[in-house]
Amino acid sequence: MSYDEIVITQSIWPAIFYHVISVAIFFLLFGGKILVMKKKNRSLFIFYSLLVVFIASIQFSLFTHGTQFAKSFLHIDLNIDAYDSVGYGALFYALTYLFAMPRNIFVKYI
Repeated sequence: MSYDEIVITQSIWPAIFYHVISVAIFFLLFGGKILVMKKKNRSLFIFYSLLVVFIASIQFSLFTHGTQFAKSFLHIDLNIDAYDSVGYGALFYALTYLFAMPRNIFVKYI
């Protein structure tokens, strides 16, 4: 094993910041789910469900399009394609954010 194989050429801090922010967003979304379930307001339920789907779709777009999506849509100068943990983390967070979707209590099935 040579010295070139051990040295990390890129900084690990952008990936750490990405994961910390994504976990914080998940806890905010999950707290919002609890709030929406307590309020039992239909319009708030619809708005919050759309918000969760929108945020999960941003994560999924980061997984599929990578750096191009981050630079053009989010205006973030981060090379996502260079960090595998950010790319696959975006897929994981997109699926995890859907756990923050509030349960529909407004439609009664027979």
